[in-house]
Amino acid sequence: MEERWSVCLQTLEGHNGSVKSVIFSHDSKLLASASVNYTVKVSVIFSQDSKLLVSASDDETIKVWDASTGQCLQTLEGHDGLANSVIFSHDSKLLASASFDRTVNVWDASTGQCLQALDIGRVTSVKSFDITNSYLETDNGTVYSSLVADIGLTNTDSGVPRFEGYNVSPNNICITWNSEYLLWLPPKYRPYSTAVSLSTICFGCRSGRVLLFTLDSPRLLNILLGH
Repeated sequence: MEERWSVCLQTLEGHNGSVKSVIFSHDSKLLASASVNYTVKVSVIFSQDSKLLVSASDDETIKVWDASTGQCLQTLEGHDGLANSVIFSHDSKLLASASFDRTVNVWDASTGQCLQALDIGRVTSVKSFDITNSYLETDNGTVYSSLVADIGLTNTDSGVPRFEGYNVSPNNICITWNSEYLLWLPPKYRPYSTAVSLSTICFGCRSGRVLLFTLDSPRLLNILLGH
């Protein structure tokens, strides 16, 4: 590369508003972008085989698209607020979407049927399914649901999900372990926003504080088991 050449390989134009997210397909042959002008160029999340893509929209819907033609195959409705994130399961049979209505919906990707609506109790984002489709990783911890594991079951009634591992109680007064109260939080340390990753919890507080907790999982587990 000569010194006068730019390191920028391409400039892609076409949106009329701020670009909120970009992502490569799994085979790196396609690039998706989403904009605040409510257009979807290729969408925001690809299926594992890069044939389908799915978008989450401010109009409260989830849309499934044909990645090669741009045709909208399905529009999934069920959220009562802005849909802020969506993911495919590893086998591309399930979709999970999160919304500002504080719910996470699990969908059958082939039929568009809502299999379950989980009341998370706070705004969150979905990150990934585990390989068995039994656990769903969110910004607020790992959610377990037996209905997620069996695509043949349907339950669209919202319910409080069972969180696995560390989390924060829906009322923000305690750190929890497997949905059980573990550590009470004084009022000035209670979170306004939360991010959970395994045994690490981060709080954003109204005071401006950002608190980071790294918990000793093996030691704590022994304590809980009475060893």
